[in-house]
Amino acid sequence: MKKKLPESFECKEPVPVLEDELIYSGDNGMLICKKCAGQSALYTGRAISGQEVLAMPLSQNAVWKRFFGEDMTCERGCTSYAP
Repeated sequence: MKKKLPESFECKEPVPVLEDELIYSGDNGMLICKKCAGQSALYTGRAISGQEVLAMPLSQNAVWKRFFGEDMTCERGCTSYAP
């Protein structure tokens, strides 16, 4: 038998917690952005493994470029810190 929800029950739309134009470090250091993050990361700030995704500040791009010779970009290339 199905339970009925109370009439006052409202379904709320989930709100993304990741910001546009930022690059995040996810599982095993993988770089992701809001567009290519999975649903878990997008709405909870945690990857499906439970690891928190951390915002990589724009200031880290200079260090990244010095070590890797290119601007920081997410894994799929849809977001970059290139000037």
